[in-house]
Amino acid sequence: MLDDLYRLTPSAWRHHQFIALVGKPNCGKSFFQGLISLLVGGRSADPYLSMVGKSNFNEEIAESEHLMMEDKHALRDSKSRAAFGTAIKQLTVTSQTAIHGKGKKMFSAPAFRRLSFSVNEDADYITALPMLDDSIGDKVMLFKCAKAHMLPEWTENKARFNRELPAFTHHLLHEFKIPEALRHDRFGVVHYHSPEVVELLQQFEPHIRFREALDGTLFRDGDEPVTRKTAAEIQAELINGPFGQYVRPLVSYPTACGQLLAKCQKEDPERFKDTKSKGIRRWTNPRASRR
Repeated sequence: MLDDLYRLTPSAWRHHQFIALVGKPNCGKSFFQGLISLLVGGRSADPYLSMVGKSNFNEEIAESEHLMMEDKHALRDSKSRAAFGTAIKQLTVTSQTAIHGKGKKMFSAPAFRRLSFSVNEDADYITALPMLDDSIGDKVMLFKCAKAHMLPEWTENKARFNRELPAFTHHLLHEFKIPEALRHDRFGVVHYHSPEVVELLQQFEPHIRFREALDGTLFRDGDEPVTRKTAAEIQAELINGPFGQYVRPLVSYPTACGQLLAKCQKEDPERFKDTKSKGIRRWTNPRASRR
């Protein structure tokens, strides 16, 4: 990160990773984000609304090296999470930014940036994070955070860390070497996903909740005979079943059910199978997992 910042050569900037800090409230996540801001020059902006398509203007974002987000106003519907994931993929692997100030002409320019997002670890907040599929997993760092033993006064802690930042910056730039096993040609360092955070995310991923609804609707009395149904037919059964209220947000657009079935198939191809005849795709009635 600091190598690229001090190099001031956009064509030589490497791709980077989105940092997600997950932990209990008041454990120091935002404090840590503030230190990242200081490391890269002190400027920060919240790009979240722009990343989920709720704002068309981003001049302040383009002027800030640290794009710092918190979960306070994050959206948790599947469409917003998907848009957030797409924006992360774009912002972590490109340096060019389309800059648009309100009432001004849009233009493109290279912009140095690093992204961080702090989120509480309970279900109401962690579902703001995007789904970690193959296209985004290596672009995200997931860290589990816990409260450290520090001085009782926040201002004293901040002053102490601020005093150490110049020496820490020198250490990172001139002394520290990334271990060979952790090096990555594209991002500089291999991504890390905290197993605890991954487990939390999996509990609330849409396709996992979708599978739970399938089991509770189609197989509540045990395995049923295998039949072939279209995604629309499966969706209708789910919506009209005991988990209808639970399923509706997951299938809020026409192709959602088919996409969720495809996601389930990728993870469990033995259970989820499909065939296509005369342009119509039908799914083998997904069997419940044997218990």
